[in-house]
Amino acid sequence: MSNGDLQHGGGDGFSGSLSTDRTIKGMQLVWNDAQHWRDRDGQKAPAQLLVVGVDAILQRWLEGLPQVIRTKPLPNPDDLNAAIPVSEWETGLDGQKRPPWMDTAVVYFIDPITGGFYTYVTSTTGGRIAVDHLQESVIGMRMLRGGRVLPLVTPGERPMKTKFGAKSRPHFEIVDWKEAGAPVLREEAPKAALTLASEPEADSSQTAAPALQPEPAKAQRKTTTLGRMGDVKPVSPGETINDKVPW
Repeated sequence: MSNGDLQHGGGDGFSGSLSTDRTIKGMQLVWNDAQHWRDRDGQKAPAQLLVVGVDAILQRWLEGLPQVIRTKPLPNPDDLNAAIPVSEWETGLDGQKRPPWMDTAVVYFIDPITGGFYTYVTSTTGGRIAVDHLQESVIGMRMLRGGRVLPLVTPGERPMKTKFGAKSRPHFEIVDWKEAGAPVLREEAPKAALTLASEPEADSSQTAAPALQPEPAKAQRKTTTLGRMGDVKPVSPGETINDKVPW
């Protein structure tokens, strides 16, 4: 894009939507039992992330590169794997041949501090459990609150029993809910208020004139990105359990 495009209303390069021809958006997040949550550069994952979407794909690794099917409805992976000789299947950590095409879950996040995108891709049992629980929570909250509420999560972990003994699995701890598309709060300048001046000490024959004095400054509104998003009211017990007698 040239400077002329910018000057003549051709756009500033930040409009439009993200590319849909690739699975990874922004930085990839990975989790394992040893290093826990890290990005692809080996750095710790952000403390909190806003979940903005999930997806289901089929993925196969071939010569070190991923092959992806994302067109819905997804084909049956068993049918695809049946067409590939078992001799060409890779060997898993358990020493058994692993089917090439696997159901894979994808979660998309935004760092509310930097605006950076993060992507988590998993085909493991533990990862799928984490994504399933996250999806169920979002579906449940949208049934209760309506609209497009989004969860703010802390990447964490939980214990999981496996045939190799007790292990850990990834987990998304929901710490808050935000409403997408909520109006942005703007800072308000302090307004001048009409207040009475103090009474005169000597000459009582003159009436003290009202004086304009600045109103005490209001509590400063939140200016962070999350603070500007709409808050989602917690669900009360009365909303989930109808305990009112209908007569």
